[in-house]
Amino acid sequence: MIAVIAYIAHQASVSYFPASSILTELSETPRKKSGVEIAEDLVKMTYEKKVWEWSQVIDDADLPHEYFVTFSALVATTLSLLLPFWIVQPVVSGLSGAINPPDVASFIANKYLPELK
Repeated sequence: MIAVIAYIAHQASVSYFPASSILTELSETPRKKSGVEIAEDLVKMTYEKKVWEWSQVIDDADLPHEYFVTFSALVATTLSLLLPFWIVQPVVSGLSGAINPPDVASFIANKYLPELK
C-alpha cells in the first residue's frame, strides 16, 4: 500500500507538467491505470476476492513496485520545483547513483530528469 500511496503522490506532484509516460507513470511505456485507479482496484479486492488471492492482485498491479523509483522521482520533482535545474541535475544524479540500484539510477538520471527540464 505504501507503493500505491507514493505513486499517487508522485502523479499528483507532476500533474501540471506536460504528460509523458516517463514523467507521470515512471515507465517508458504507458501504464493501463493511474495510481488512483489502482487504489480503487485494491479497495475492491478486499471485498471481491478471497484473502489468499490478494497477493496476486497486488503483484499484478501495474505500478512501480520498487520504492526506489517512486521516492527518487518524488525527491527529484520536489528539488526541481525549489532549485534551478543546473543544481538539481548533478545533485539528483549523484544521490540516485549512490543509493539506488544501477537500473533505477540510470532511469532517474537519463530518462526522468530530462523530462523534468
